[in-house]
Amino acid sequence: MIVCPPILDTMFGLLRSTLCGFLTFAWSLGTWHPLGRVTGGTLYPGLMVTSGAIYHILRMLSMPVDIRNICVLLAPAFSGLTALATYLFTKEMKDESAGLLAAAFIGIAPGYISRSVAGSYDNEAIAIFLLMFTFYLWIKALKDGSAFWGALCALFYFYMVAAWGGYVFITNMIPLHAFVLVLMGRYSPRLYVAYTSWFALGTLGSMQIPFVGFLPIRSSEHMAALGITFRMPRFWPSGWLMHLQVFSDFFSLLDSSNSSDTRFHLASLRHCSRL
Repeated sequence: MIVCPPILDTMFGLLRSTLCGFLTFAWSLGTWHPLGRVTGGTLYPGLMVTSGAIYHILRMLSMPVDIRNICVLLAPAFSGLTALATYLFTKEMKDESAGLLAAAFIGIAPGYISRSVAGSYDNEAIAIFLLMFTFYLWIKALKDGSAFWGALCALFYFYMVAAWGGYVFITNMIPLHAFVLVLMGRYSPRLYVAYTSWFALGTLGSMQIPFVGFLPIRSSEHMAALGITFRMPRFWPSGWLMHLQVFSDFFSLLDSSNSSDTRFHLASLRHCSRL
């Protein structure tokens, strides 16, 4: 049996994109000769679907660009988006100056330059951008405690799953971050909302990729995320009890004061806490 060498991955992806996307993937006799290959269930479709979508959108806008040109220039175009995603992520973590510095560093990283040159049509061409933007949306969801940002994070996580097998890095880093926050005593309802919305929607989305299937609930690589999800509701009562303990200590401190104004404000606070 003759197997195509890895150097032909780019040409194979170009051929799949020329056939207008993942829906045409059925059986490829050009690889794994003479047996052929069930391409639909043995590769990540994100790269080819992205190229096909850009091709059809440009045609709708009366810009007939050849699919080969799209495939060749896809990696340089997404490298600019990667720099932007890195800036947004670092800005959310620190400030604008740190964001600009991080964007400059990602622009000169040799490992990323080799994967973002024109003609480098591989999964990493779009996956690094999706990786950084997913982390940015996670931090955004965590800071705001918003299910909306958590759903957007899950959407780009699904896109990442469709594009590259390195999605497992996100699958383990987000639960690890949530677990470390809990150990540091920084558990809050915002963490609960952000994590559960990301995990529920992201897992359901990832299972729609034929190459992934039921791996998110069977593979050992996903058990950390699953374990934190089952443990997360148990953190809620402990966090709420800690919240009540802080208020109890605060009221005890105010009770020790003999000031009439302090007692008046104490009574107001207790009344508001019961509402």
